[in-house]
Amino acid sequence: MSSVKGHSPLVQLLLKSPVFKLLRSVRYLIKLLSSKQFYLNVDHIFRDPTGLDYTLSFLAYSMMFVSQVILNKSYIKKTVLQGYRNVAKAVSNDTKDATPPKEATQEDAPATDVSSKQIVLATKLQLVSSYVSDIRIFNRMWACIPMIPWGVDLIKESNTLPWSNPDRLINYAQVFNGIVLQFLENVGFVGDHSFTTQSESFSLWANLWCGRLWAAYVVLDIVQLAKVPTKQRDRRWVNTLVYQLANVPLTIHWSLEEGLINRTLVGFFGALGAFYKVRDFWGAVGDGC
Repeated sequence: MSSVKGHSPLVQLLLKSPVFKLLRSVRYLIKLLSSKQFYLNVDHIFRDPTGLDYTLSFLAYSMMFVSQVILNKSYIKKTVLQGYRNVAKAVSNDTKDATPPKEATQEDAPATDVSSKQIVLATKLQLVSSYVSDIRIFNRMWACIPMIPWGVDLIKESNTLPWSNPDRLINYAQVFNGIVLQFLENVGFVGDHSFTTQSESFSLWANLWCGRLWAAYVVLDIVQLAKVPTKQRDRRWVNTLVYQLANVPLTIHWSLEEGLINRTLVGFFGALGAFYKVRDFWGAVGDGC
């Protein structure tokens, strides 16, 4: 829309009103949905294995997070209020009450605070989240095939670097890490779904070491990102950095047999990281429309 300057005060007020902004958004949405290019752009995202994986990742983690918020809303509310009181107390330097406040736990949240309909909704969201996660892992089972030429090219490129250059060893480590990680993920996946006769303990071992190799890959990627010159740190660099930083607690969680964080935080960090990657793909979905 054109600038509101040059119009009467009443017209300017109307153009800035929420109703007009809503109408403008609806108009843009109608234009988008009636454009052939829009559907070609969406189709391109789903045809791209990387774009599809990030999209499914965002959906799966978001549904996990929402389902946990529904089930634990009393605990979350109590934790937020407790944090607010602690901050307010620290700011006011109130030291009269030396007894530390009782920390909230998920057991403190009464089950009656969640209605039966909310429980059903949360359960359905968890089921869909788990199913979408399985689709992601199944799709990635074939990632070992394109990884081989990628690894060969990266090794050839690295061989031109002197041994004194740390990038050479980092590249070697990334190739080894990526291929072995994908293999272990496949082994753990087929074992978890009883597609083979391997023991549960072996599947657990494969899943744990998959998480540890993922953690190593994330660290290596963050190191590579830190070496990018400041002038070259564009939006895509920021998105990748946030994505990998959000992955750090997830990699530690999946690397430990007992885990590290609860499902609410798993969903939060997973959705946060995936969001910063999907917007690389979906941000341009309206181009050419």
